[in-house]
Amino acid sequence: MTDLFFRENGTFTIVQFTDLHWKNGEPEDFRTYSLMKNILELESPDLII
Repeated sequence: MTDLFFRENGTFTIVQFTDLHWKNGEPEDFRTYSLMKNILELESPDLII
């Protein structure tokens, strides 16, 4: 387990993904993956759930 710390500016960013309906390679899965990737790149979260 990794220790969690606040950033220098006092913030701590959490991104939570729920109810993704992953369907084993369906086209919708690639859209979901792309959305998740974009959010993670944009937000640079400290914790992902």
